Amino acid sequence: LSMNGIENVMERILNERVKMEQRVPIAAVKVKGFPSAMNKYQLGAIFANLIIKSIDLCEEGKDKCCDGDEHLTPSTNNNTNAQYALIEFANKFHAAQAAIHYNGYRVDSKHELLVVPVHAEVLMNI
Repeated sequence: LSMNGIENVMERILNERVKMEQRVPIAAVKVKGFPSAMNKYQLGAIFANLIIKSIDLCEEGKDKCCDGDEHLTPSTNNNTNAQYALIEFANKFHAAQAAIHYNGYRVDSKHELLVVPVHAEVLMNI
């Protein structure tokens, strides 16, 4: 019994980078533009009228999140170095509503949110 086929598949899987939208839930949005001092609870309060399942503040690193050629990793809950957040909502409809209603939302006089769905399926519906 030859293992070449299995070895080839495993090699491809291990060497191939997985797109962010394939690793992040369909109901996730990427949020940029918030103040660096804002923690995940303060950010979540902005979206209080939607059901949030999780918030990950991400910064440049090596692990969990991948966006193009840039690898990012979740930071601690109160990290002030986050470049963006991944917010997972209860469903894809809440994710779409977040993008529709909060993209361009002014947090203060210097910060405006950029809210973009991660998945193309949600993006097509807004």
